[in-house]
Amino acid sequence: MKRRFYILFISIVFCNFFSLKVFSQETITIKGSVHDAKNEAIIGASITIEGTTIGVSTDINGNFTLSVPVGSMLKVTYIGFKPYTEKISRNKTFYNIVLEEDTKLLDEVLVVGYGTQKRSDLTGSISSVKASDIKDFSSKSLAESLSGMAAGVTVTKGEGTPGSSAEIFIRGAGSLNGMNPLFVVDGVVQDAGFNFNMRDVESIEILKDAGSAAIYGSRAAGGVVLITTKHGEKDRKAIINIVGRYGLRNIYTNIKLLGTPDWVRARDAFGTTNTLALLGANSVDDLPNTDWMKVMFGTGTEQEYNVSLSSASDKTSIFLSGSYLGEKGVYMDTRADRFSIRNNLNYKYNNHITIGESFYGTYTKTNPATNSSIYNHTIPFRTVPVATVYDENGDFAKTPASVGSGPNFAGLEHAFHVFNDNNYNLNAQASININFIKGLDWKTTGAGQFYGFSKNTFTEYQNFGPVEVGPQQMNSYGGTSQNLMFNSVLTYETKFGNHNFKLMGGTEMWKLDGYNITVTSYNFSIPVAESISLASAGPTKDASDNIPVERRASFFGRINYNYLSKYLLTANFRADASDRFVKKNRWGYFPSINVGWRVSEESFVKPFTEKWLDNAKIRASWGILGNDMSVPQFMYSSSWSGTGISHSFDGTSTQQAGYWIAIVGNEDLKWEQVNQTDIGIDLAFLKNRLTINYDYYNRSTKDMLYRGSLPMSGGMSYYFSSDDPANTLPVYLNAGVVKNQGHEITVGWSDKIQNFKYTLSANASFNSNLVKQVGPKPGANPIDRGLDNQWNLVSRTQDGSPMGMFYGYGVIGIFKNQAQVDEYNQKALDAWKAANPDYPFGFDPITGQPYTDATHKSVKGIYYQTAQTGVGDLIFDDNGQGRVTPESRKFIGNPWPKMNLGFNLNIEYKNFDLNAVFEGAFGFDIMNLLKPYTQMFSSDNTTADIFKTSCFGKDNTTVTNLPRVGFLDTNGSFIGDGAANKNYSTVSSYMIEKGDYLKFKNLSIGYSLPKNITQKISIEKLRLFLSGQNLFTLTKYTGIDPEIGGNVLMRGVDHQNRYLPSRLVSFGLDLTF
Repeated sequence: MKRRFYILFISIVFCNFFSLKVFSQETITIKGSVHDAKNEAIIGASITIEGTTIGVSTDINGNFTLSVPVGSMLKVTYIGFKPYTEKISRNKTFYNIVLEEDTKLLDEVLVVGYGTQKRSDLTGSISSVKASDIKDFSSKSLAESLSGMAAGVTVTKGEGTPGSSAEIFIRGAGSLNGMNPLFVVDGVVQDAGFNFNMRDVESIEILKDAGSAAIYGSRAAGGVVLITTKHGEKDRKAIINIVGRYGLRNIYTNIKLLGTPDWVRARDAFGTTNTLALLGANSVDDLPNTDWMKVMFGTGTEQEYNVSLSSASDKTSIFLSGSYLGEKGVYMDTRADRFSIRNNLNYKYNNHITIGESFYGTYTKTNPATNSSIYNHTIPFRTVPVATVYDENGDFAKTPASVGSGPNFAGLEHAFHVFNDNNYNLNAQASININFIKGLDWKTTGAGQFYGFSKNTFTEYQNFGPVEVGPQQMNSYGGTSQNLMFNSVLTYETKFGNHNFKLMGGTEMWKLDGYNITVTSYNFSIPVAESISLASAGPTKDASDNIPVERRASFFGRINYNYLSKYLLTANFRADASDRFVKKNRWGYFPSINVGWRVSEESFVKPFTEKWLDNAKIRASWGILGNDMSVPQFMYSSSWSGTGISHSFDGTSTQQAGYWIAIVGNEDLKWEQVNQTDIGIDLAFLKNRLTINYDYYNRSTKDMLYRGSLPMSGGMSYYFSSDDPANTLPVYLNAGVVKNQGHEITVGWSDKIQNFKYTLSANASFNSNLVKQVGPKPGANPIDRGLDNQWNLVSRTQDGSPMGMFYGYGVIGIFKNQAQVDEYNQKALDAWKAANPDYPFGFDPITGQPYTDATHKSVKGIYYQTAQTGVGDLIFDDNGQGRVTPESRKFIGNPWPKMNLGFNLNIEYKNFDLNAVFEGAFGFDIMNLLKPYTQMFSSDNTTADIFKTSCFGKDNTTVTNLPRVGFLDTNGSFIGDGAANKNYSTVSSYMIEKGDYLKFKNLSIGYSLPKNITQKISIEKLRLFLSGQNLFTLTKYTGIDPEIGGNVLMRGVDHQNRYLPSRLVSFGLDLTF
């Protein structure tokens, strides 16, 4: 009772104290006007009292009236102007406020190669991404975080393996080998994949044109991404930031395998099997009904914890961070973990010398899905619902051999063990900057990247009935590498009247050394081993190693010039030497030039546009970029191998060991070159609220480094034909020409209405890709790519077409009746007869088919497709051949989007914030190779789509829009698709679908507690946030997901081995002290 009284008493005192404080604060009515420096009224300016909800907007004359507490802080804001604040005084009732124009958009300093530059002086095509816009997105790599954020930057993450990175192309695929962009972190080339902590990022700049990227020369052919990490902020106290996030992942595919009742019905549909009898069951109710999708896929989790400290004084700036990111995959027994630590330190020794150092270390480990032989189907089509996961003894159950051919997928996954998975990566750098005189700086940087890894994987022997996994095998991997870099850069900036100059010159050296070893061991005496030393004695181990080596040297320079900040010029030059080439080709030279004209600053323009036009700049650039990474080391020299080669010289059984040529060297190898031209315009209107950026580019790659082959007519063949089915010798050469051209446009709008601040941005990219020449000369053989023996030709690259076009048979419909089948067959026979008017052996008088020889015992069998083709089969296009032959194949789809779209929305309202990103691709095709698995029994199970196929089941003659899966012959035997028309085993346009999609890629919603609450508990900021990834996709594509990557020569192929992408929803807490 006393306790309750004390609580009541204290509550009353507490409430009265604050009530007295509130009522004691005097309130007055103020008036005012808001205008700019030219005394023009500003309509809609936000007038608020800090820390309260009190506020109004100025009227059409720029005036306002407001009741405010005396002593409070008046704040006036408007887009395009700097905020204005003034303390309310009892003696002042009218406020004449002049807002100062905010030119920070044009004065913003951006990072460029080996330096910085004001945005207003930029002459290249550079996109910027703020870290604050992407900080809460669950991105596993820097590339993934850029999805939808910048025009001309195409990011694709087609599968969801934990720890996997996304693919990124800047302005299209520039080479037959593909071209990855160069990632430069704080001036040093580094990896920015899963082992990179995105919460350390301060800003990102993407150099897209050759004029901007040429300063990086030989490694900039795919574009350059510059990442600046965080440092302590000057004039701010020490800040501690803690972020924690936990999320759940789930797959969103609609693939559902048949349950036991439908599975039995589908198997027995043609009356040729009795599944219940095979299983010894009287009813489907007596059988198990295992949902293998639920067994193999579940809810994944993702958790992230990050702690950072930043501080700065007059002399010292420091940033420290430590983080953990862990992802448990949606597929059974898969995960990835990353631990990282960073230290950025700058120390100003005196007015002339500044010393800096940076340290970033990571430890990562992954457990991927098994890739055991043909059983790496992450979608478990090769399972049967009547098989259980465990048997009565608790062991992994066997698959009934009478109805299934695959393993127990859960057991298979657990038979693949990962031990000692250690991946260490350390990036360290130190720099000294000496300022000799005003404008003259010399910066020297030394950096090292040190990498080490070790991993043991053990495949356990298991008997799953139809499939045995074995023999026991352990693969042990290990290796180290060190990459050392040194550069020295001299910069001089000066001004003569209205002429502004900035000169830069430098040199850079690279040295990489490493060692990797692989050991495979067999025959273990225990079921599961963690060490190769446990293998049985004797010849049970195979080993191989390699020694990566790389050397580079570079000299580079740049001149920036502007007159009155109106006429702009930038010239770059870089010379690179690479140890991948010899003699005269060792050095590559990469120049570029940029020009710009700020039309808005001209005297004949400004008087008429200054009220609504803030910036109008026309720019153009040209440059040459290089690439040497598409060719392995030492390909200028022939190499020989003595592995497994022997020969008898006297015809006896005595074999003499020998050597065979493995690679034919080519001393004429030289740099791959990219010539690029860019024309652009930058516009800003209405106090920089509306911005428009447009670019046109033309990019041509020549002398591509390509792995060709010597024909057997050259007198030499490859000894191991399994390594090269063509049995030809590999040789690297410069060949081909690829052209990309396109348009990019970005439109942005920013505004603030009282407490509501928002930014809208949309970007669109239109790129066309054309292979003008595949080989050294026009007319070379095309480059074909496929998946396996069944799909051995899926994509073709040849002169005059885009890269990796889908190649196969066109489909013009489905046979509706037998009369239609007979009509097509008769046309084919008539065409054959017309092409063979003097055929000597005659024709069968009943069928009209040509006899094979003079005996007239058999006929050739001339049909439009096959003799087995019937009602419900696909009608393939003969492509002018008279009947369907291999020559009927043609291009049937293009995997490259005609347009990529990004849309970004940022909102701040009082204590709420929202960031949303949509991205999409349009005008491209996907090869859906899931159809053979979802519409028929290509494996042991399928989906309910099988019941929608034409003529499915005995005595069913209904033709649908799905081809039939087989038929009953005259003997009542079931003839499957593979032995009939091959509807589902032929690369045809039936497998091609439009891939257009718009995806809600990322969302972050946050709420920051009011400062009057957080300050009482000594917290500067406490923010709660909810984030989502892959929230929904608008598409008509019927496969897994239309966001599909792949090699540039075979892209956009959806198949059953794909690790299914997932949807993530996370909740987080962001604390700042």
